[in-house]
Amino acid sequence: MGRVLVACEYSGRVREAFAAQGHDAWSCDMLPTEQPGQHYQGDVRDMLAQEWDLMVCHPPCTYLTSAGARWWPGRQAEQAEALDFVRLLLGANIPRIALENPAGRIGTQVRKADQYVHPWQFGHMETKTTGLWLVGLPHLTPTKVVREEMDKLPAHQKHRVHYMSPGPDRWKERSRTFEGIALAMAEQWGPLLPFNREIFAYDIEEIVSEYDPGQIVSIECAQRLPSFRVLVTVDEDGNSYEYLDAAIAAQGDSNE
Repeated sequence: MGRVLVACEYSGRVREAFAAQGHDAWSCDMLPTEQPGQHYQGDVRDMLAQEWDLMVCHPPCTYLTSAGARWWPGRQAEQAEALDFVRLLLGANIPRIALENPAGRIGTQVRKADQYVHPWQFGHMETKTTGLWLVGLPHLTPTKVVREEMDKLPAHQKHRVHYMSPGPDRWKERSRTFEGIALAMAEQWGPLLPFNREIFAYDIEEIVSEYDPGQIVSIECAQRLPSFRVLVTVDEDGNSYEYLDAAIAAQGDSNE
């Protein structure tokens, strides 16, 4: 079970996707959460000093997106502040970070995005190009490509986000992470996170008890909820190695 911080999220979609996988997931935003769950209402800077295994962050794109380029000349101070916030998030002392934002100033002033994803790659028949800036994480793999079906829809449906009516909540509707993308993040990045070794210490000791402690080179744990995988490397003669691969039901799930 890893600790996951979802920064600048009020919807709870990414947080709950990771929580459903058994992780200790928290969202953080200046707004209250829209659905029950672990949420800190306040500045994400208050949370960065804690120990996290992964952070997924959605910094505001108002002064960064290319869609608002015509307003950039009059918003240089706001844009500089927004870019500093992006640098703060990407430079956080967290081993795995994913920052999402539309194409815009981040790609020219900080660094290029590692990947661009689209809702239609994850089961949603809509368009919305989103960049991912990754630290210690692999690219997301599309889970359900529906572009062919999407292309048959009228423009106002497949470009729903673009066609949203003006209003005070338009920005909120446009900023929500698509559920298919949130689920892909949890399913593909969640298994990379470490376990709470205290919870599974007894099982790990039982697995390795048949080996001479002097022979054990390493013990590695990787999450594969609802089980976990333990790999024990044993050096018997300096040249050959034996591998033990075991999957054991996660006690953390059964005790809930």
